[in-house]
Amino acid sequence: MCEMFQTNITLTNLNIFFNNFGDECSTLIGKMIKSNSCLSSLNIAGCKIGAGAKSIFKALKSNCSITSLDISRNDLTSDSVNSISEFISSSCSLTLLNIRSNRIEISKSLINSLKSNSTLKNLILSSNVIGGYLFNEMRAISEVFGEYLKSNSTLTSLDISENYTGFGDISKSMFQALKYNHTLSTLLIRRNKLTIDHVKILSESLQSNSTLTVLDLGDNKIGNDGVNYILDSLHSNHTLTDLSIDWTFYENTASICEFLKSNLSLKRFSIGINGIDNKAGKSIFESLQSNSTLLTLNLSGNNINDEGVKLISEIKLNSLSTLELSYNMITNEAATSIEKLIKLNSTLTKLSYGCKNPHAPITMPTYLKELLKSNEIAMKISLWPKSIHQFPGQIQNILQVLLIIFDQMRIPKDLSTHILKHLLNLWANNSIFLLINDK
Repeated sequence: MCEMFQTNITLTNLNIFFNNFGDECSTLIGKMIKSNSCLSSLNIAGCKIGAGAKSIFKALKSNCSITSLDISRNDLTSDSVNSISEFISSSCSLTLLNIRSNRIEISKSLINSLKSNSTLKNLILSSNVIGGYLFNEMRAISEVFGEYLKSNSTLTSLDISENYTGFGDISKSMFQALKYNHTLSTLLIRRNKLTIDHVKILSESLQSNSTLTVLDLGDNKIGNDGVNYILDSLHSNHTLTDLSIDWTFYENTASICEFLKSNLSLKRFSIGINGIDNKAGKSIFESLQSNSTLLTLNLSGNNINDEGVKLISEIKLNSLSTLELSYNMITNEAATSIEKLIKLNSTLTKLSYGCKNPHAPITMPTYLKELLKSNEIAMKISLWPKSIHQFPGQIQNILQVLLIIFDQMRIPKDLSTHILKHLLNLWANNSIFLLINDK
C-alpha cells in the first residue's frame, strides 16, 4: 500500500485509522509521506504507532502538502513530543492537528513550536497532560501558553478538554489572553476542574471579547455562582452563539429564564444533566416565548417525565428548531403530547426523546418523524409561522417530492419557493387537483 501511494498523483485524503501498525509500518508510512506531494489529509488515529511516530514526523517535516493530520489515540511516547514540536515549527501548510488522547505531556517546547507556526487553525489537545506534575514547570507552561494565545493570529478553534493536571495555572493565563486574542472562535474546555476563580477571569474576558462564538464548559462543577458569572458576562457580549453548561451542578433555573428572555445572540444552549425537573422545564420554555434567536436547546439527561412533556406541549415558541430531550424519564406514553408540541411549533424540525436502554427502549413513532418532516418542508418554502399541517397528506407528499427534484436540478431557492407557493394557491382554489390528475 505504501509503495503504491509513493507514486500517487491523485489521492488527497487517506483514512487508515484504528489499525495495529507498530514501528515497522510507521516507518513505511513515513517513506510514503516523504515522497508524496498530493496528500492533503492523513488520518492515522488509533494505529498504535508509538515510538514509530518519530519516522512519521520526520517525513512530515519535508512535506508541504499535508493540511490536516489526525494522530489521536496512538499511545505516543514522551520522546515523540520533540518530533511533533519540530514538525509543527517547520510546517508551512498544516491547518488542523489532532493529538487528543495520547496522554503525552504538553511541554514548553511544544507550545513554543505553536508560537512559530503561522498556518494552524484547528488544534485538538484534549485528554493529554499539560505541564507535567511539577509546580514550577506548570507555572512556566502557563506563562508560555498565555503568551501564545495573546499573540496568535491564526488559531480559530482550540479543544483543551480533559487536561486535569496543571490546568489550574493554564486556565488563568488562557482566559486572560482572551481579552487580547482576536481570532479564536471556538473554545472547548470540558472536564477540567475549573474553579470559581477561573470562571471569574473568564467572565471578565468575555465582556470584552468579540470573536468567541462557541464555548463549552460542560462537566466542570462550577455550580450556581460559576454559571451566573458566565450568564452575567453575556449581557455585554453579543458574539457568543453556542454555550454548553451541561453537568455543572447548576440549579438556579430562575437565572437561566431571565437570561433567555433578554439574550439576543445565543443560537444553541446546552443545559443537560443539571437536574431540571418538570416545573423548571416549563419555566425555561415559557421564557423562550420572549426569545426569537435560540434555535437549539439541549435538555438531555435531566428529570423531565411525561407530565413535563405535557406541560411544555402547551407552549408556543418563536424560533426553536432543534430540541434534545433524550435520557430524561420520558416514555412512549408521551407521544400524544409530543405530537401536540410539534404541531403547535412549526419551526421545530428536529426532536429526540428516546434512550438506548435495551430493557426499556424508547423510540420515536414514524408518524411523529413525518410531522417533523412536514415542519421542515414548511420552513423550506417559507410558510412559517403558518403550519403546513393544514394541507392534506397528498399535498405534503407532492411538496416533498418537488423539493427533492428542485434540489437535484439546482433550481435557485427563490424560484423554487415561488413555484411551490403558486401550487399552494392553486390548491386553495381547488384547481391543483386537476394538475395532480393530469400528472
